[in-house]
Amino acid sequence: MRIARLIFGCLVYMLGAMSRVAVPGMVFERIVEDYGLTSAQVALLPSAGVFGCMLFIGLSGVFVDRFGWGRMLLVGSVLQALAYVPVHESSNLLLMLIGEFFNGGGRTIVYLAILKLFDVSFDRRYFAAMIGVFYVFSYGGTLGASAVFPWLVEACGTWQLAARVVNFGTLACAAALAILAVTMRGDTVRLAASPVRSAFPWRDMLASFRVRKARLAMIVAGLNIAVYWSFLCVSAAPFARLHGMPALVSEMNWVVMFGMVFMGSVSLLLKNARRPFFLWGAGAIVAAFTVLLCASLFGAKGIAPYRTAYLLLGAGYGVTSVLLAGTKECVPTVYMASAIGFTNLFANVVQIGGNQVSGALMALGENGYPFVFVLYLVLAGVSLIAAVRFARS
Repeated sequence: MRIARLIFGCLVYMLGAMSRVAVPGMVFERIVEDYGLTSAQVALLPSAGVFGCMLFIGLSGVFVDRFGWGRMLLVGSVLQALAYVPVHESSNLLLMLIGEFFNGGGRTIVYLAILKLFDVSFDRRYFAAMIGVFYVFSYGGTLGASAVFPWLVEACGTWQLAARVVNFGTLACAAALAILAVTMRGDTVRLAASPVRSAFPWRDMLASFRVRKARLAMIVAGLNIAVYWSFLCVSAAPFARLHGMPALVSEMNWVVMFGMVFMGSVSLLLKNARRPFFLWGAGAIVAAFTVLLCASLFGAKGIAPYRTAYLLLGAGYGVTSVLLAGTKECVPTVYMASAIGFTNLFANVVQIGGNQVSGALMALGENGYPFVFVLYLVLAGVSLIAAVRFARS
């Protein structure tokens, strides 16, 4: 039964990842045209989802640590499914933003509950390798947004109907989790692996994050997450289509999924090495946006420089599973979900800013993209500096 709950939980997150990127990333221009919105207004949609993640994630990690993964997995799944309904059923921007907000909160709870499940169910040395299984679903959903969702839109006729089909799958998985929760009553507590049951240990938890190495790890992982997701959710697909290269987003996400699935195992084979992955993750993202900036400024011809940049970004972000494992190892084991939660909280704050600034810059047309790349290059540069300091600590 535990495996069944894990599978349905992973499927919920997979569909959530697809929905997150698909709307508006894969249909950005269609939403602008259908609803008469500006680029900056449409960019509010992913920002609302990230804002939901941001407000939920600080407490969600504590709740998962306290109450166990089973209860919180069901809560997150139901919230994610129900909150997405206004996104595909309403043309009112405010209602869509509210839906995105709570959908992001639901995704956050599901994400942390699944990571907690892996942490309490397997030898902690294998955490980075085991979450590769989860990332098959997570980045399979991201890949599906760029490779499958456009086809689904064409088959359904409208992006709204395509999004409805995706969310029906989420509702079905949430229903299955509810049935399993009823049939496995009492199993949640047993499987929680001694969750924190005292009053919320804010003082001890925050004190553990004052360790310099923990802060550096959070900065690197958080900035890498923010840069990748901001670029993917707002400007990656429109920029690729502008240059007649729409397949670049799918190619990048294939690399991301490969890295997320297998880099934890590579780290394990290297005796759980972490430092090289921190340096590579930040360095590759810096290289990616350096190439994009130069190519856009100097009008590079052909697909090679753009493909190189997108693949570098995918390869840099693809080691994030190892970065998260390194982050949680810097704090006491009882706070693992909290540590990952606070890392993502930081990432979400940065991503919201990135979404809105890049969306506004895209209103300048093709001339706005070099400024978008400068923004991401600066953020990635800060991550690289922190990665170097982490490696020396």
